[in-house]
This record gives sequence, structure tokens and C-alpha cells, in this order.
Amino acid sequence: MRGFIQSYDDDHSYSWVMDVEDIVVGTIGAYDYTGSRIEVGFSVDRNWQGRGFATEAVKKVLEYLTENEGIPCVTAWCAEENTGSRRVLEKSGMRLVRTEKDGLTVGDRVYTKRIYEYARCKPSDDTR
Repeated sequence: MRGFIQSYDDDHSYSWVMDVEDIVVGTIGAYDYTGSRIEVGFSVDRNWQGRGFATEAVKKVLEYLTENEGIPCVTAWCAEENTGSRRVLEKSGMRLVRTEKDGLTVGDRVYTKRIYEYARCKPSDDTR
């Protein structure tokens, strides 16, 4: 939470919490703005997963970033094995643009990284 609050000073860093009756159930943010694209990420408490909160939040954030902030391209990624995150990204309207075998390392484990985009991303921007 402190990191989210500190990021408020950055004009192109966005942070929100997902809450239910004043209980924080997750976070969502957009960061790493490059002038034409921004990356979005989210996290939901394990006890609140599978209830549609992340999908609803990602949809609203995608709409806000593209329509209100005028950012033409929003990206996201997840480990191929993370079926929950994959479903959230796909249900939110993002499309899979590529996979990177062994592209993600978490601790001692290596995963295939799935990269998603939303809106109009220039092919030259596809190198991130």
C-alpha cells in the first residue's frame, strides 16, 4: 500500500484498491508508461479469488486508461500456468500477442510468459 501511495506523485502511474464493504480484497495498477503504452497488473487476496473482482477491475482500468487518459496501448503478462490470471486478461478483452518460453523466473521456477495487449498497439512497440 505504501508503494501505491508513493506512486501518486508520478503522473503516469496509477493505483487502485479493490474493496468490498471497506475490506481490501485486491490491488490493481498501471505503470511503466513509455509514451504509447502502459502495463497493467493486479493481485487479489486468495480468499476472494474466483468472484469476478479482478475481471471487473481490469475492464474498468482498461477503459479508463484508453478513453480518459488517451493511452493507446495497454499490456499485461502472466505465467502460462496461471489459469486464473489468463482468464481475467482474456475476459477483460485483452488478446494474447505472444509467448516467451522460459520468459519468467519466480524464485527457482521458470515459466512460459504470456503477453497480452489491449487497444491499438503499434507493431514497433511489440518489443517490450
